[in-house]
Amino acid sequence: MFTDHPALQLFSELLVASPSGREAVLAAIVRQKLTDWEIPHEQDGMGNVIVRLDGRSPQSPLILYAAHMDEIGLVVTQIHED
Repeated sequence: MFTDHPALQLFSELLVASPSGREAVLAAIVRQKLTDWEIPHEQDGMGNVIVRLDGRSPQSPLILYAAHMDEIGLVVTQIHED
């Protein structure tokens, strides 16, 4: 595969099926990566993976980064009139 670069390796590891309501496998991979990198995290009752990182300065603005783990589970490729 084309995984010579660390970012490409990470992306290839995250390429798992995760349709809405079935993101548990992807969440487990993300949590394992965070554990490997010694980044504190938690998972709430809805399955969201939450990471809180301290900034370098107390005067720095607070930043929120949010992303979806789910994907479209069904794609319509053709419609027949009958």
